[in-house]
Amino acid sequence: MLSNDEFLFLVRMGERLIGVLIAGMCVLLGYRLFMKLPEKTDSEGKIVLPGGINIWLSRIGPGAFFALFGTLVVAISFKSAVEMKTHGKESTQELRGMASTSTAGQEQRMSEARTQIFTLNHDLPRSLRSDLHSKDRELLDIACHYSKLQILRGVWLDRWGSFGEFEKWVLNGAKTPMPESIREPAEIFLSGKDD
Repeated sequence: MLSNDEFLFLVRMGERLIGVLIAGMCVLLGYRLFMKLPEKTDSEGKIVLPGGINIWLSRIGPGAFFALFGTLVVAISFKSAVEMKTHGKESTQELRGMASTSTAGQEQRMSEARTQIFTLNHDLPRSLRSDLHSKDRELLDIACHYSKLQILRGVWLDRWGSFGEFEKWVLNGAKTPMPESIREPAEIFLSGKDD
């Protein structure tokens, strides 16, 4: 007999599978439409992304939009994970795409995150030219802070508390001493920095 958590996990997996099948059908039908009307190439479209980025597609076949939509849905499906956390135990299962991993995979991702952040803090500043303009250095610092924030967002643990509080600390300059409630992720964020 399945527990409630396992049943919900299976339902979520089924939902993900149905979404991928529908997206696959969009790709297939878009391709077939594109092949049926090869001489019609005057369609156009505009995609608006956050941050004021616009992507214009012009002189494109009519089925290409269906194929692009299906491909986007499949890519997002493989990128985002389905998780099942068992309360009262140390077990966590995750389904990402078609591969199932456990807490061992999470530990490996955490180790990779620590290494990446250490490299950004320790090796990146040493590799910059000494005559780099202060504005360029400031832009690189902002990009570095944002990158480290996103790396930690991807491996955030429940025991670390509120990601919003951590993000606020980072945006306020990541000053030490760090708040006790976010000590562990803050120490990772600052690892490798020269004092």
